[in-house]
Amino acid sequence: MSISAYQQSIFKSRAIPFKASQAAEERQLMALEMASSQLTALIAQMTSDGQLIDEEDLTEGQKVVRRLFIAKREAIQDLMIQLGTGISGGISESVESVTEETTALMEGLTEELLSEEDQEIDLSNFAGIPQTVMADYANRVDVEGLKISPNIWANNQTALIENQVMAAIVRGQSAISLARNLEKFVLGGSIGMGHSIRYKTMRLARTEINTAYHESRRLTAITSPVVQGMQWRLSNRHPKWDVCDLLADQDLYQMGKGVYPPGQLPPKPHPNCICYTMDKLRSPDQWQTPKPQITIKKSPFTFTVNNAKGSERFISNQYALFTGLIEQVVA
Repeated sequence: MSISAYQQSIFKSRAIPFKASQAAEERQLMALEMASSQLTALIAQMTSDGQLIDEEDLTEGQKVVRRLFIAKREAIQDLMIQLGTGISGGISESVESVTEETTALMEGLTEELLSEEDQEIDLSNFAGIPQTVMADYANRVDVEGLKISPNIWANNQTALIENQVMAAIVRGQSAISLARNLEKFVLGGSIGMGHSIRYKTMRLARTEINTAYHESRRLTAITSPVVQGMQWRLSNRHPKWDVCDLLADQDLYQMGKGVYPPGQLPPKPHPNCICYTMDKLRSPDQWQTPKPQITIKKSPFTFTVNNAKGSERFISNQYALFTGLIEQVVA
């Protein structure tokens, strides 16, 4: 295998997390559609003639509906737990699959390069990388609580649903209108309840899948005798200037713009990050020798409002995030 073929294979490997995210979204959508249907049925059981109430004030009718919701709250909670458990398990399976596929690919590419140069080097350390990535995955948490516990996540979602139902009772909203709002909350669409369950769970899935790919690439590059550095590349779908532009533009190690020693490669800086890395290889005559320790050689240069898009406060926050990431990996 030539070096250009190696790089081309890495570039194509970006499809690994994209395909996994697409498959995860399809599975999640099926589960969300089923949950939305069941939630609508539960809400319908709290009504009479399609109305939550007839009165405008907090009357006996409203109190009855509120009691009916409280009686159904446990069923709604169970529904959310079931949904959260399935989504959490699906994300975990996707992360494991991406990790194993990426590690196997990088090990295979490295073996082919070594064979091309008639070199034999022990690559047995690649075998432990999936386990390391999965351990890191298990230790991360998300703000919604899904990775801590589906029960905690279900509590959060049920509380949002309960708030919407109580508000609907006070407004005298029809059951049909409320059901439509809750369907949007589950399947997508803004109704004043914050991001939908679909948005939140897909953001988590995409973030974890891309982080698993990023970490697998980083650990295989550390292990590989042929990789010297990793260059941060912006996705062609990079929507606007942010911390990723800083990561791709600075030459802190004097290895080239956006190039980092694998051990100092910063982690993914924000949710939904789809930037990627390309390997900078060592000369074949160096593959049998230990990699040199490379330390940071330049301080990060600053950005101002004039040469970056956004407000001064936004740029300042992004720069602080960038320097924090650098300090984290250097420490």
